[in-house]
Amino acid sequence: MKRNTRPTTLNQPCDRNGEASQSPDLNPIEHLWEELERRVFGIRARNADEKFSQLQTAWAQIQQSVLTNLIQSMPRR
Repeated sequence: MKRNTRPTTLNQPCDRNGEASQSPDLNPIEHLWEELERRVFGIRARNADEKFSQLQTAWAQIQQSVLTNLIQSMPRR
């Protein structure tokens, strides 16, 4: 009896319990983007240069402890 199965390859994303391997919850940079967005939310900019400056300032204000906590949280995810 022949089975209708496709061979798997190493290039296919891993799927655990129905959760995609590319889940934003598993990607610490997504949490950093959220933090940055919270910091500039509601601050108006007159042009792209001003917004870029606001983003740079907000990025510089993110403390190392935030980054460390995100990295240390990865084994729990």
